[in-house]
Amino acid sequence: HLAAMLQGRTVGAASLYAEDPPAGHDLPDTRPGRARRLYGMATLDEVRGTGAGSALLRTALTVAALDGAETVWGHVPDAALGFFLKHRFVVLGRPLDVPGAGPHHFVHRSIR
Repeated sequence: HLAAMLQGRTVGAASLYAEDPPAGHDLPDTRPGRARRLYGMATLDEVRGTGAGSALLRTALTVAALDGAETVWGHVPDAALGFFLKHRFVVLGRPLDVPGAGPHHFVHRSIR
C-alpha cells in the first residue's frame, strides 16, 4: 500500500497486488506472474491538479518495477481515464459496468 503525504497528512493512496489480468485481457508482452494490479488509487479533491496523483502513480510504477513486474494494470472509472492515458496507459477492450460505481476501463502500461 502506498500513501501520498502533504505536510504530514495523507492526501492520496493506492495499492499494488501481484495479480495477472483477468481472462480476456491477456497482455502478450507480460509473462505469467509479472503483472501488478493497481487498485484503489485516489487523491483528495483538494490536491487534484497539484501533481500529487502523478507522484503517487510514478511511485507505484517504480515499486512494481523493483518487484520484477513487467506490466501494471487496473480498472479505472470514466472520470480517471484521462489521467491514466496522460501517463501512457492503454485501454484494452470495452468498459465494464461496476454496480454502484459505473463504467470502468481496463488499462495497462508496460514498465520494462
